[in-house]
Amino acid sequence: MQKFLITKHGKFISHNSKKKKWPRTQDLKGFYVLNSAAFLSSKKNYFKYKDRLCNKPKPYISRLKSGFDIDNKDDLKFFTKFLIGNTRPN
Repeated sequence: MQKFLITKHGKFISHNSKKKKWPRTQDLKGFYVLNSAAFLSSKKNYFKYKDRLCNKPKPYISRLKSGFDIDNKDDLKFFTKFLIGNTRPN
């Protein structure tokens, strides 16, 4: 995603606002969101790094709207409606 990102304290994450307050969004660095769909690693790496990621992870970039998480009741309601056919994913 190439969007303006800020912390809850109002500090920009997406760019250095001291260099340029409002750069063009197409000039922002791209950010990726981990969707936790799959983490592939050896048992040895899990123990060595005590994490699902090793020191040089290789991400697989999926299509933006190829899936969604059910993290709360609103997500569950949307998914239920989607299954019934009353709505479409965005």
